[in-house]
Amino acid sequence: MSKKINENINVALVDRDSEWCCRFAKLLETETDIHLINTSATKEEAVRASLQLDVDVVVVNATLQPSGCDGLDATKDILTKKDIPVITVASSADPEVIVEAITVGAVNFISKADM
Repeated sequence: MSKKINENINVALVDRDSEWCCRFAKLLETETDIHLINTSATKEEAVRASLQLDVDVVVVNATLQPSGCDGLDATKDILTKKDIPVITVASSADPEVIVEAITVGAVNFISKADM
């Protein structure tokens, strides 16, 4: 994926925490060339948005539901259908989650505490 100079970067965010999504959106507003074009809360919404929208990067919470790491499943599903950078975020920096995120294809892992 190559971008032309001065072209915007379109971001899709996948997270069920609406408060954190608002904080993330405000952070992106400080950048003139990065635009949050979609926010999803479920794996299904994330896959659909990544395929249907002009998304350059997807930021996915590793855990979308309390029951497991379905954000990592979303990452895997997105990457089997589209070659796009995915960044995994999580509330903790659990080494197992970091390794799993990179294993399924995420290009980076960021702890929410570091943002």
